[in-house]
Amino acid sequence: MNYTRKRAVLACDFCSRAQQVPHVEFEDAEVRVFWQCFMLECDRIAELDVPRSGIEPLGDKMPLPHSTGPSDDDIIICSIAENAIRRLMNRIHCSLYGPPSHNYTSISGPEDLPKIWQDPGLQRLQVLTSELGRQLEEWYNSIPEALRPPKGTTALPNDRLRVLRIRYYAASHIIHRPYVLQTVLRQRDSSPISPMGSSDLYSEPLPIIAAMCKICIDSCISYLYNAVEMIDRRSPYLWSLSQGCMTCLLLLWMADSCAALRPFIPDMHAIQSRVLARLRKWATKGSSFEAEARIVECLQFSDPMRA
Repeated sequence: MNYTRKRAVLACDFCSRAQQVPHVEFEDAEVRVFWQCFMLECDRIAELDVPRSGIEPLGDKMPLPHSTGPSDDDIIICSIAENAIRRLMNRIHCSLYGPPSHNYTSISGPEDLPKIWQDPGLQRLQVLTSELGRQLEEWYNSIPEALRPPKGTTALPNDRLRVLRIRYYAASHIIHRPYVLQTVLRQRDSSPISPMGSSDLYSEPLPIIAAMCKICIDSCISYLYNAVEMIDRRSPYLWSLSQGCMTCLLLLWMADSCAALRPFIPDMHAIQSRVLARLRKWATKGSSFEAEARIVECLQFSDPMRA
């Protein structure tokens, strides 16, 4: 993490130069360092409540890396595509989970769970998710056909394409996650043992809400099957993909506990075991991987064969 902070400070220094000197030009190596720092920090602040270096807003001001030769073209295209979807994911987080939606300060018990995410209202939520979904598909279709990874879980020839596909499903999951969260919370609130005892659109979801929940669930499952192979080896993505796998499993576990969403959940035991085995590979004592492995190990999914 110290190395990451040093790179972020270096990148911010480049940007301060740009503010002080009009039309400043950066070396391509400097530009690539900036975008590496940008990706690393954005991946972390999406998962953790940590201090920000100030690099994120500078993404609109820095140039993109350029190719240094014909053999570099595909790498640069994939890099630019990944930078673009990371910026889109930042907008998704800001639009759906930023203030005032994400305004809680502490959670002391189950009664505080609804404060984790405040419902903006179904109509506004549909407008937001529809527009963000449109931007996601626009990003996907903007990738040159030769480098555009097909949707699904079919094998891909290299990690660059795998990462683009994983980013696609991560963004899709985050866009549609509010529907799952609200459906799960409202079912709990409308249960006979709930002190609230209310019933609304989410407790018995309308077809449009159920469809959005299914997109989120399917995106989580596709994310897991695409990411599980990449967390089997060291890479710059190991930490963020491991966090993403745990997040997807937690959301699927929540959906599995909800009667309205359980029919959308396939048998999770096989993929849960695969993710757990790979997390344990890195789970040194006191590490975040150890904590993730313990959380994933505790998740109990229903058996579809007994349903």
